[in-house]
Amino acid sequence: MEGGEHTRSERLAATRPSGSHPGRGSRRTSPSRPDGRKSGLPPGFPPVDRRRGIGKDPPMERITESDLALRIERLESREAIHELMSRYCFIQDRGHSSHADADIDDFLALCAPDFVWDNSPDGSRAHRGPAAVREYLRGLWRRFDSCMHFVHNLSIEHLSRDRARGRSSFDAAGDIGGEAFVAAGTYEDEYVRTGAGWKFALHREIPFFFVKVKDGWAGSKPRIMREWSPG
Repeated sequence: MEGGEHTRSERLAATRPSGSHPGRGSRRTSPSRPDGRKSGLPPGFPPVDRRRGIGKDPPMERITESDLALRIERLESREAIHELMSRYCFIQDRGHSSHADADIDDFLALCAPDFVWDNSPDGSRAHRGPAAVREYLRGLWRRFDSCMHFVHNLSIEHLSRDRARGRSSFDAAGDIGGEAFVAAGTYEDEYVRTGAGWKFALHREIPFFFVKVKDGWAGSKPRIMREWSPG
């Protein structure tokens, strides 16, 4: 404009801090990298030193090939044990309805030759070896019309590369003599790795309750239906 007057845009530009963007106020610069260049991180973030990792964290752990192979082996073992527990449940579900020796065979195929099935916390009700376990399951399964097992919270502890133990919660539901029942408790198992993969070395059941649905499970534990004799 004439007379030395400035336009509105010129007046705003004169009052704006250097480097600012119209309508956004002043900009804060990004922190610098160790080499002096801009890091591109928002203000307040620690600078990145790519020689040490993010921020001021200590150097990343150096993992050897043998360490990595052992870790992968451990993960594969854990997955195999989880699969073992799943197959246990499906075979037991089937056997409680079929009462068939073929299903006992399938279960024993999951077990080591010196396998032990124990219904006590101290070994006082243990069935040792395939022949004893077979006879036990024949009598056990005949008492059921049906049963479905569920295993939860499996925690696995590796004792060595070829041995492990696990603790899990279980619950089950089904029919005995035409009456519905429910059960819950804990499995305490031991596993061994054989030439054919991971197998059960020990299967221990510790009941929390095993009752008819109509009776409920309230009361002191363990709570076991009167009709169920130790087996």
